[in-house]
Amino acid sequence: MKWGKAMNRSLTSVIALSIGLAFGTGAHAALVSGTGEGSFSNLQGVQDPGFFDGPEFAEIRNTASNGIDTRVVWGDPGSSGFPPLIPPTPEEVSTLTAIDTNFSVNVPPNQSSIQVGTLEWFNASTAADPTPNEFTTDFEFSVTFTDPDNQSDTANFTLEITNTGNPNADTTSGLTVTPLDGLNFTLPNIDVSNVAFSLVGPGSFDSSTGLWTNSEDTTSEMAIVADFNATSVPTPATLGLLGAGLAGLGLVARRRTNHKH
Repeated sequence: MKWGKAMNRSLTSVIALSIGLAFGTGAHAALVSGTGEGSFSNLQGVQDPGFFDGPEFAEIRNTASNGIDTRVVWGDPGSSGFPPLIPPTPEEVSTLTAIDTNFSVNVPPNQSSIQVGTLEWFNASTAADPTPNEFTTDFEFSVTFTDPDNQSDTANFTLEITNTGNPNADTTSGLTVTPLDGLNFTLPNIDVSNVAFSLVGPGSFDSSTGLWTNSEDTTSEMAIVADFNATSVPTPATLGLLGAGLAGLGLVARRRTNHKH
């Protein structure tokens, strides 16, 4: 009787150890890394000059650090003339810039709200005539993973920029989660979820409507964030540990049978 109870305790211990090794301490963290990038295209709503007014000014530019078509500029180009003979500096005009964003984390532990993309908006106090009251631009955002596998996908938005009279705050709308929900990645043992916009620093953001508000002469940053979660799939090494534990169960069972005989 005592031998049977001892064997039951041994069996229970081996089972617990096998499962713990396979799904607990045997798990290894995976490096999740990549880059988020953005670009602009298709300006619409910028008006030609009227009889009394000069032309409105808006254009898409390249930036040295982030590449082609990564910045929208608009408003009064200072002393450059209308249209500008000399490109205005970022301090003279409003700018919306897609900034390359690198990320690198280990999963597990699971990582929440990791910044995978960045929009930076400087809202200059520009003159009324050369500043379009309202215009739109298409924004393409892409995420490229390099670890644990090469994966990439793209989300597309149409942003509407509205310029009110100074000193009132201006707005950018169209930052809704629907295009972000369409991003799809099949990373091994890693789930990418809850991709969303998150305001960093000054300004305000209504996530339900996608409306971003920024005051005059203020720089506001909008982050694109995501959660990285490890899936419950054991690695080959942990499967080997589970197999070793099950083999131990068979050995204990054989010894118990031999004792009976």
